[in-house]
Formats: sequence, C-alpha cells, structure tokens
Amino acid sequence: MKHLLCCIGLEVETFRLYQCVAKKIDYPELRSLVVNIAYDTVKHSETIRELLRTVGKVEVKVENCSKNWYELWKGIVEASEHISMMVNISDEEFREIFHGLAKLEDGLIESYYFLLGLKVHESLAKELGKLAPVDLEDLVGIFERIIEDKQRHKDTLIGIGYRFAAKEATKARDRAPVVRYLNPDSWHEQPMG
Repeated sequence: MKHLLCCIGLEVETFRLYQCVAKKIDYPELRSLVVNIAYDTVKHSETIRELLRTVGKVEVKVENCSKNWYELWKGIVEASEHISMMVNISDEEFREIFHGLAKLEDGLIESYYFLLGLKVHESLAKELGKLAPVDLEDLVGIFERIIEDKQRHKDTLIGIGYRFAAKEATKARDRAPVVRYLNPDSWHEQPMG
C-alpha cells in the first residue's frame, strides 16, 4: 500500500508542476494541452486515493517512499520550483522543459509498471475484498488506463516540444539577414577588351 500512497504524492506534485508550466506559456493552444494533462494527473491521484480511502490508508509522506520514488518526487518538486522562478522563457528553453516533462512521464509509466509487477493490485484486492467483492481485472484495468494516459501525455509533451522547436526555427529564420546582390549575374560575364 505504501507504493500506492507514493503514487498519490507523485501525481499531486506532477499536477503542481504542470500548472506552473502552463502559467508560463503564452500560446493558448499549447497551454490548454498542458492544463489537460495536469487535470489527468489529479484524476489519477483521486482514483488511487479513493481506493485507499476505502481501506483506511490515505496519509501521504514523501519520507515513506522508497529511494527511487523519493528521487522522482524530489525531482518533480525541484523542477517546479525552478520553473516558477524563470522569467521570459525562450522557445528553446520551453523545448528543453518539455523534453524533461516527457522523461518525467516515462518515469511515471515505469512506476506504474513496477506496481503491476509487484502485484500491488492483488494485495489491494485482498484488503478491499474484506469489505465487498472485488474483481481483480477491474483493479488491473485501472492501472492499465493510468499507464495509457501517461503514454498519451508523453506523446503530447513530445509534440509540444517539437512545436516550440519549430517556433524557434521560424523566429531564427525571420531574424536572419537577407543579402541581396546588386548584380548577381555579373561574375559570369566576359570582360571586354
């Protein structure tokens, strides 16, 4: 159950990170994509919280998480603090931020696969089964849907990163000096004489 509590904390901190990033984006269409991902993370945390609330376990503390999860949690909090301090973020910096966010989603995907590998859903089913009949496949399905959401988030974040790269390339092209020659064909004329 401890691992599930850590997932709640990771998802809450990830929501805060995405909210922080969204506030910094000037492009409304890209900002709305990030906000959509942020609210998906809230959905994930609340889904897991509801399962654990049923068995009476909802206290989330980062100190109780294993080292790998603690490092991921700490990294999310540090990234959020760093981004919140940034001003006038360039498109290149945003591209890098979104590259990092895609890696974060990879880490979260691995965390949920790790949970399935530990068969956390089975121990949760035993606890929930004391209160009411539980279908193990439904619990597995919950985690599989979270993983699918995370993969979709990763793909969206990569796409946003590419959009920022394209915007940066367009700006660079627009800033490039244009050289015009007065007589560009003069080099191949025969000298008279």
